[in-house]
Amino acid sequence: MSSEPSKASEQPSAPTAETEQSGDEMRYLSEADLQQPVVRTGRGIAWLTLLYSLLLTGALVAVGYWLYPQWQQLNEGQQRQQQALERQLDEERSGLQRSQQQLRDEQQRQLEQWQQQQRQQQDELRRQLQQQQTQFQQQLRFIEQRLEQQQGAAPSIWLLAEVDYLLRMASQKIWLELDVATSLQLLKSADSRLARLGEPALLSVREAIRQDEQALSRLRIPDPAETQLTIRSLRELARELPFKDQQQTLQGQSEPTDAGWRERGLRLWRQGLQQLVQVRRSVAEDNFSLSREQQFLLRQRLQQQLVQAELAAMQQQSALFQASLREAADLVQRYFEASDAGTQQLSARLVELARLELHPGYIAPLQSLEALQRYQRTIQLLGEDAGDEL
Repeated sequence: MSSEPSKASEQPSAPTAETEQSGDEMRYLSEADLQQPVVRTGRGIAWLTLLYSLLLTGALVAVGYWLYPQWQQLNEGQQRQQQALERQLDEERSGLQRSQQQLRDEQQRQLEQWQQQQRQQQDELRRQLQQQQTQFQQQLRFIEQRLEQQQGAAPSIWLLAEVDYLLRMASQKIWLELDVATSLQLLKSADSRLARLGEPALLSVREAIRQDEQALSRLRIPDPAETQLTIRSLRELARELPFKDQQQTLQGQSEPTDAGWRERGLRLWRQGLQQLVQVRRSVAEDNFSLSREQQFLLRQRLQQQLVQAELAAMQQQSALFQASLREAADLVQRYFEASDAGTQQLSARLVELARLELHPGYIAPLQSLEALQRYQRTIQLLGEDAGDEL
């Protein structure tokens, strides 16, 4: 009985092979059970990633399928708008070309008409001059005959006849042809002949000649051909003028210290031409960038005003001449760079042209011719009185 309990107590301390095998199986099963959830979790993430990629790809395809027609419609709309703008630009260009052609035709017609009028006036003046020269020659022949009939006639009669002829020619030159230079030369020739006579009674005639010379020297009658050439040179200069830099203009307005161009403009326009050009501040419509089409139209507008001033100068239309110069000066001041040398030169030449008087207005008769005629009447009355006494 005592040995059985001892055996029973010794059995747990000595494990058998079956016991060890069952323990290994339990450990193996526990490690497999621990690894199995990890494998299942990795496969689930892979499937979720694949599903997300498929959904994202499908969404992108759907969005692309939905946006492509709209993008195509937008592209077609932009193309149609661009084509419409190009057609509008072509129409504006063709309209501008037609207006320019019409303007050139009108200018050519006016120029031909003015040339025809000038030829007619010149022919009429030549005819009148020929008639007057014929009359003067007849008068000279009559005087020569009278002098030949009178024996012992004084040589002063010849000189007085020449002086009378020269004074009449000077009066015709200034009245009919507005030729100041020739009239002054004729007056000087008449004065030199009177000086050769040395008679005190003719001092009043010589004094009248001096007054006529001073009056003619004060006349400023511009040559139409010279004025036309000047305006043509200004037209060539206007083609190369630079436009204002709008950004710099805006900065110059915001900073009071940067006002050099404004001061130069004020100094230029304040010199006696307040009635021609009004210096003004920039307005809202000045502060924008000009496109190439707008710059082209502004240059054509400036050219048109200069051509109009040229035609007005040839036709001696002072009002149209001044209005065209004012418009041209306003365009130069408003849109072109004031600091540019070409712009300053064009502005200065416009100022000089604005001072010209195309027609002097009323020209008083020469006082010297009237003084000589009074002297001749006095001599004639004295001769008649002497004949009556004899």
